[in-house]
Amino acid sequence: MLLKHNDNTINHYHADNGRFSDNAFMNDVKQQHQSISFCGVNSHFQNGIAEKRIRDLQERARTILIHAQNRWKGVIHVSLWPYGLNEANNVIIPLPSDSRGTSMIERFTGVPVLPSLREFYVWGCPVFALHNDLQNGIADQG
Repeated sequence: MLLKHNDNTINHYHADNGRFSDNAFMNDVKQQHQSISFCGVNSHFQNGIAEKRIRDLQERARTILIHAQNRWKGVIHVSLWPYGLNEANNVIIPLPSDSRGTSMIERFTGVPVLPSLREFYVWGCPVFALHNDLQNGIADQG
C-alpha cells in the first residue's frame, strides 16, 4: 500500500545519502512498495527544485533579518536565523505563487486557501505589554 497524504501518493524519493540511507528509512520504503534513488556526492544540480526552494528560503530569511536589524538595532542578532527561516517558510506556503494564482498549500492539498492579511505580522518588531498591572509595576502574586 502506497503512502497517501492529502490525496497525493508518494511513489518515489530522490534524496541524498544522509539520513535517507538509514536502514529504518530504507525498510519503510520497501514496506510501502516505494522506490528511492540517491544524488551523487556534491551533485546538488540533480535536485534543482529542492535547491531552488532552499535558496528562496535563505534569501527571504536574510531579508527578514536585515529588515528587523535595521528596525530594532542591538536586539535582533544572527542567532535568530532559525526563526527568520521559519517565518520565511510560513510566508511562502500560503501566498499565491504560480500563474494561476494558487499557493503551494492549495496545490498540495487540492483545497482552495485564501490567506488573510490579518494572519501576517512583521517579524522581529518590538512588542510591548499593555497590561495595567504590568504598567503599574504590580507583579503577579499568584
